[in-house]
Amino acid sequence: LVTIKTLGLAYLEEFKLEEAEEQFLKFIDLAPKEKLGYANLGLTYLRMGKYPEAEKQLLKGIKIDPEDPDIRLILATVYKMNDESDRAIRELKEALTYSPDHIKIIYDLSELYSLNPDAESQKLRENCILQLVEKAPGNLVPRLNLSDIFIRNGNFDKAVEQFKKA
Repeated sequence: LVTIKTLGLAYLEEFKLEEAEEQFLKFIDLAPKEKLGYANLGLTYLRMGKYPEAEKQLLKGIKIDPEDPDIRLILATVYKMNDESDRAIRELKEALTYSPDHIKIIYDLSELYSLNPDAESQKLRENCILQLVEKAPGNLVPRLNLSDIFIRNGNFDKAVEQFKKA
């Protein structure tokens, strides 16, 4: 199992997707109750652009472990790539119930909110950015995003404050 998983991940990293698919299918055949086989196969299908197949495999992984935030993050990416941002947002929110400090989930959620120009989405994005600045104070991207929000809202003093902290 370790060899098959390692080989599959190596193929995935090298973007040899058909070979990765073959290894992860073998892995699932040998260990059908192991969530990572489904997660890795789902990621492989995502990279292949096979979104329905990716969703199917990822849902199998989630069925095994509903609280795994990383599998939910990959599923949200499938939805995002398939132009289903509402489903992606729901999936990320669900993932946050199990892992509220997961930086990548909060970041992806902020990015999805940024696609909607309505005031509610922009406020939700701002809340995500504030969380990111708090949870990852050394990361410049959230701080710059927050500065941009402050500038757009006319809060120039707060924007300058963020630049000084950067």
